[in-house]
Amino acid sequence: MSVVPKSDDGSLKHGDMWDEFAKLAIESGERFGKTFLIQQRMRNLITQAGFEDVVELKYKWSIGAWGTDQKLKDLGNWNLHHWNEGLEGWNIALLTRLMGASRRCIYTCSYV
Repeated sequence: MSVVPKSDDGSLKHGDMWDEFAKLAIESGERFGKTFLIQQRMRNLITQAGFEDVVELKYKWSIGAWGTDQKLKDLGNWNLHHWNEGLEGWNIALLTRLMGASRRCIYTCSYV
């Protein structure tokens, strides 16, 4: 799963909240020495390790009930719950531990 949310309909735009979250996650991961771009790099890393005929399968995993059938809607709702419950904690950890922000400033300062 990527930390860079995308939309089929173009509703996610450059500079919006999700774009800024992705940039923050990527930058903090690089500072930490652990990339958040592993999903985008995995195939190449596996090939570089010597594996041949690597097959990469990509699946859409919505954040919300945007799927076209009930199974995709259910998965999307679970994923939305995952993001809703985790996003604040993920950001607090990234901003305080890796980006040097105070906890107080997280709720009062703008990072955009």
